[in-house]
Amino acid sequence: MLDEIVITVEDDGNPPRFRLAEDDAPPRLASAVVTELGVEAPIWWIVPAAFSVAFPVTAEEITPEEVEDLADSEPFDPIEDLPPSDPRHRAAIEGRDQVNDRAFPVLGSLTYGIVPTGFRQAATQADIAALVPGRSYGLTVIGPGGHGSVLFQVK
Repeated sequence: MLDEIVITVEDDGNPPRFRLAEDDAPPRLASAVVTELGVEAPIWWIVPAAFSVAFPVTAEEITPEEVEDLADSEPFDPIEDLPPSDPRHRAAIEGRDQVNDRAFPVLGSLTYGIVPTGFRQAATQADIAALVPGRSYGLTVIGPGGHGSVLFQVK
């Protein structure tokens, strides 16, 4: 089950500032997007700088026998299925943590239009769309362990 990332509007000025927390600590984020209510397209969207626009993948052809072997095998998760004393369990935990450190930066606060260190804009925009006082907007954040959203208006 995913945890909730709690978003608090710290300053509803223009630009607004938000505080993010997951289990009382700053969360790791995979995406933060601001949309205007009633408009489907994001007006501002950031992702970790490590995320690539293209995901190059090379897949080798496998035989029908290899597919059958995989289908017949029991699923195995070294984190869930091995005791903490097993070196493979510790190696899997370390590997997961290293990937999370690189792929999902920790972010405790966010100001609309300012790209934080470790992130980049998901789509190139010459200008950040100005938020219009009185209109309603939403901020949605997604991380490897949870998600959250908040509605807001700027003064």
